[in-house]
Amino acid sequence: MVGRTFVVRGAGAGLAAVAACVALVGCEADLGGTDDAGSAPSGTVAEAVEPGEFSVLPEPCVAVDPETLNRLLPGADEEAHEGEPMATFDTGRRVGCEWHGPTASVTHRLAVDLERVISYDPEVSDDDQARLDFEQLAAESGVTLDGSTTEPGVETDTGAGTTFMGEDVDADGEGGDGADSGGEGSQDTAPPSVSDPISHPLDDIGHVAFLDDQLTSLNTGASREVVVAFRSANVIVTVTYTVSTTVAGEFPDSTQLQEGAQDVARQLASGFES
Repeated sequence: MVGRTFVVRGAGAGLAAVAACVALVGCEADLGGTDDAGSAPSGTVAEAVEPGEFSVLPEPCVAVDPETLNRLLPGADEEAHEGEPMATFDTGRRVGCEWHGPTASVTHRLAVDLERVISYDPEVSDDDQARLDFEQLAAESGVTLDGSTTEPGVETDTGAGTTFMGEDVDADGEGGDGADSGGEGSQDTAPPSVSDPISHPLDDIGHVAFLDDQLTSLNTGASREVVVAFRSANVIVTVTYTVSTTVAGEFPDSTQLQEGAQDVARQLASGFES
């Protein structure tokens, strides 16, 4: 389980930096500076924005507990549970890990991506920049974080009547009462090659979160990818859980994937709680 000790908050470093800046300005004033018309009044310091709340990131490949990995990657061995670190240019800014659990006909993949946002605008704090970045990320999935859901350019159809693993389900992944449920007739109305995504905000994960659920159907099987993204202060975390099958007529269950991705997101979010 992710502990709450893997993050270091940056407030103390920020106060020290401000104090050093004040001292430096005072020294320059004693040495005598120019009286340019555009300079700030003597003895004043430009107000510094708050530094990001978190200054380090956790080790991603040990951030998900073994019990959860066992459940989301059925059939995977202990080596697979170790995960593969994601290559990044700066592990102080971004880290990630992937786990794979392939079997004869089904492949499970779990990935986590954690980014510590830093603002390069002196008038914008790290937390505010992260908020803007997360709003853009949500918009790319058709989600506005005021609670509404939009699908750019098309009328959103959440896929009611689609079949998953032989069972008719509604847009939320709940089982239906179709007469063909579980039978061979369920393949008479095959889902589209790419379904309309199920995207909406989530509560109780980080400061703000959303979910994006997409099904891709092929002649040789299907793949469903569920993304749960959340923001905690200046850190943005993305959890991606994908199940692919090579069995024609079988489709990964939406509810199970959504629950699995949200469980991982909650584990990660608990490490950023105050």
